[in-house]
Amino acid sequence: GVQIMFGIYEFQQLQSLLSDIYGGRRIDVRPFGYAFDFDSVAADGTVIATQKIIGNADFIMCSASFSAFEPTIGFHTTLQIEDSGSQERFFNQAVPVNMFASTDSEQARGITFPRRVAGNSTLTATLTAGVLLTTPQLYLDGVHVFVYGN
Repeated sequence: GVQIMFGIYEFQQLQSLLSDIYGGRRIDVRPFGYAFDFDSVAADGTVIATQKIIGNADFIMCSASFSAFEPTIGFHTTLQIEDSGSQERFFNQAVPVNMFASTDSEQARGITFPRRVAGNSTLTATLTAGVLLTTPQLYLDGVHVFVYGN
């Protein structure tokens, strides 16, 4: 049969995951993404950007991409993301951006497993630049899940 892709994951895989998470409740799923706009930063500098997840839906993150004006971001450019809702960090320590997110014109890179971020959470992304980065941006791609009833 034809495989319908939903970004990185097959549509059926994502549907099955959401059905496990939301236990048969009625849900509406809409593609959505969050962009984190960082200030330009010198080599060895650190910048922070935040995004608040909307209050009436969870965000299921499926992939990440990163861009800056410079064609090469360097291996020593690292990133950490913290979720205020769960008080969890995405990684045990800051990791090189290209281990986590696709860069430049690379094909979108999926994360190991879609990550649920509860509605109303604030995500704080901390970027430490290995080289000068002009207007860097991190983009988290996924879906909003609106839940209806119990």
